[in-house]
Amino acid sequence: MKDGVLTACNKEKQSVSVSASQHVSMNIWGLPPRFLQQLEGRFTEFLDSLGDNAMKPEYLLPKIIDKLLAEKKARVKVLETGDRWFGMTNRLWLIQKGIYTEKLF
Repeated sequence: MKDGVLTACNKEKQSVSVSASQHVSMNIWGLPPRFLQQLEGRFTEFLDSLGDNAMKPEYLLPKIIDKLLAEKKARVKVLETGDRWFGMTNRLWLIQKGIYTEKLF
């Protein structure tokens, strides 16, 4: 938060303001089996685009889905929840506070 405004960095490392009620992806996707055909079919294109920088790029699911949306070959339904996501990085603290159970999985 900066001067009372929530901020984040975009791809260009520039500060942008965000809304507290803005949707975010928690990288939980439900996809039909036919989606695997899209992944496989586009993987060669991804590999061909790497050039000399083959160790850095990643074949990212959100980017693939975004491309499919732009091509009108997919649609996405956002499922909202009133739950608050806390993450796993501080799970011991969250267990001690009683937010998470001792045995999560």
